[in-house]
Amino acid sequence: MKHLIAACIMLWTCSYTTMSQTQYESSIIEAHQQWMVKYGRTYTNSSEMEKRRKVFKMNLESIENFNNAGNKSYKLGLNPYSDLTSEEFIASYTGLKVPTHLSSSKIGSNAVHFNLSDDVPTNFDWREQGAVTDVKDQQRCGCCWAFSAVAAIEGIVKIKIGNLISLSEQQLVDCDEQNHGCNGGYMDDTFNYIIQNQGIAVSPNPSVDFA
Repeated sequence: MKHLIAACIMLWTCSYTTMSQTQYESSIIEAHQQWMVKYGRTYTNSSEMEKRRKVFKMNLESIENFNNAGNKSYKLGLNPYSDLTSEEFIASYTGLKVPTHLSSSKIGSNAVHFNLSDDVPTNFDWREQGAVTDVKDQQRCGCCWAFSAVAAIEGIVKIKIGNLISLSEQQLVDCDEQNHGCNGGYMDDTFNYIIQNQGIAVSPNPSVDFA
């Protein structure tokens, strides 16, 4: 009798575990579908969708584990890149290419240094001063160099003349031959291009077209 009860308990436990796992997988599928709708994500075929869903699941579990730990002052959440691995994100969205003739010591030599006696505020946010444009989107294009250069110019224009103007990253991606479009670039070369071009176009578009 004891063996029969033990066997029943084991069978019930296995059935419950299987049911719980099935429900969990269903919740992942539903969460992924909702995420796809929210961010307009589509896939070429079912194999690609299954592959991306596995990555999505991995990232979602990582987010939940981080948030459940409760030992941070912030929480993580899903975003448009939640079906990418870290390696894929780096390959697609980071494109900084520092020229070989620039050593780290030369780059650091241009840093601004403050004396301890300088009267500086404990915090300062240029967004509160209206010197930062709305968030832009470089899409799946390794042109962070263009966005960072443009953001710096937009800010200094606001500080100097009082007008916040959104400038064109697209022009840099398409026309700046000193850099490499979606395959990376460097901000100093971007500034040189803008100087030689005697300016940069105004842009109403908050993203780039890399097709």
